[in-house]
Amino acid sequence: MWSAWIRRRQLAVAQACRGGERVGWVEGAAAAVLAGKSDLVVPTGQVVQFWVDDHGWMAPLRDIRRPLATGGRSAFESRNVADQVWLR
Repeated sequence: MWSAWIRRRQLAVAQACRGGERVGWVEGAAAAVLAGKSDLVVPTGQVVQFWVDDHGWMAPLRDIRRPLATGGRSAFESRNVADQVWLR
Protein backbone atom coordinates (compact mmCIF):
# COMPACT_ATOMS: atom_id res chain seq x y z
CA MET A 1 0.00 0.00 0.00
CA TRP A 2 1.19 3.48 -0.86
CA SER A 3 -0.06 6.80 0.41
CA ALA A 4 0.80 10.17 -1.11
CA TRP A 5 0.42 13.36 0.90
CA ILE A 6 1.19 16.82 -0.40
CA ARG A 7 1.58 18.45 3.02
CA ARG A 8 4.46 17.27 5.19
CA ARG A 9 2.58 17.81 8.46
CA GLN A 10 -0.38 15.69 7.32
CA LEU A 11 2.07 13.03 6.16
CA ALA A 12 3.68 12.91 9.62
CA VAL A 13 0.29 12.52 11.31
CA ALA A 14 -0.72 9.73 8.93
CA GLN A 15 2.58 7.89 9.38
CA ALA A 16 2.11 7.88 13.15
CA CYS A 17 -1.25 6.07 12.89
CA ARG A 18 -1.55 2.43 13.93
CA GLY A 19 -0.37 0.25 11.04
CA GLY A 20 1.57 3.10 9.49
CA GLU A 21 4.70 0.99 9.29
CA ARG A 22 3.00 -1.20 6.68
CA VAL A 23 2.47 1.68 4.26
CA GLY A 24 4.90 3.09 1.70
CA TRP A 25 4.74 6.84 2.26
CA VAL A 26 5.36 9.41 -0.46
CA GLU A 27 5.55 13.14 0.01
CA GLY A 28 3.88 14.63 -3.04
CA ALA A 29 0.89 14.16 -5.30
CA ALA A 30 -0.34 10.89 -6.81
CA ALA A 31 2.12 11.34 -9.67
CA ALA A 32 4.94 10.71 -7.15
CA VAL A 33 3.86 7.07 -6.68
CA LEU A 34 5.65 4.58 -8.94
CA ALA A 35 3.98 4.16 -12.30
CA GLY A 36 2.16 0.90 -12.93
CA LYS A 37 2.55 -0.50 -9.41
CA SER A 38 -0.89 0.00 -7.84
CA ASP A 39 -3.97 -2.19 -8.08
CA LEU A 40 -6.23 0.50 -6.64
CA VAL A 41 -6.03 4.29 -6.40
CA VAL A 42 -8.48 6.11 -4.12
CA PRO A 43 -8.36 9.91 -4.04
CA THR A 44 -9.78 10.79 -0.60
CA GLY A 45 -10.97 13.79 1.29
CA GLN A 46 -12.16 16.75 -0.68
CA VAL A 47 -9.63 16.30 -3.47
CA VAL A 48 -12.18 15.92 -6.27
CA GLN A 49 -14.39 18.87 -5.41
CA PHE A 50 -11.97 21.39 -6.92
CA TRP A 51 -12.41 20.43 -10.58
CA VAL A 52 -15.55 21.97 -11.94
CA ASP A 53 -15.27 21.37 -15.68
CA ASP A 54 -14.12 18.63 -18.06
CA HIS A 55 -10.87 20.43 -18.87
CA GLY A 56 -9.98 20.69 -15.19
CA TRP A 57 -10.50 16.94 -14.71
CA MET A 58 -8.01 15.78 -17.35
CA ALA A 59 -4.71 16.30 -15.46
CA PRO A 60 -5.97 14.75 -12.18
CA LEU A 61 -7.39 11.76 -14.04
CA ARG A 62 -4.02 11.22 -15.74
CA ASP A 63 -2.31 11.47 -12.34
CA ILE A 64 -4.72 8.86 -10.95
CA ARG A 65 -4.16 6.55 -13.95
CA ARG A 66 -0.34 6.73 -13.91
CA PRO A 67 0.28 4.59 -10.79
CA LEU A 68 -2.28 1.95 -11.80
CA ALA A 69 -1.06 -1.46 -12.88
CA THR A 70 -2.66 -3.09 -15.92
CA GLY A 71 -6.19 -3.97 -14.88
CA GLY A 72 -6.00 -1.63 -11.87
CA ARG A 73 -8.95 0.45 -10.79
CA SER A 74 -9.69 3.82 -9.30
CA ALA A 75 -12.45 4.48 -6.79
CA PHE A 76 -13.69 7.76 -5.43
CA GLU A 77 -14.74 8.49 -1.88
CA SER A 78 -18.12 10.11 -1.42
CA ARG A 79 -19.58 11.81 1.59
CA ASN A 80 -23.07 12.62 2.72
CA VAL A 81 -22.56 16.29 3.64
CA ALA A 82 -26.04 16.43 5.16
CA ASP A 83 -24.74 14.12 7.92
CA GLN A 84 -22.24 16.80 9.05
CA VAL A 85 -19.99 14.19 10.68
CA TRP A 86 -17.29 16.86 11.15
CA LEU A 87 -19.48 18.54 13.79
CA ARG A 88 -19.43 15.50 16.08
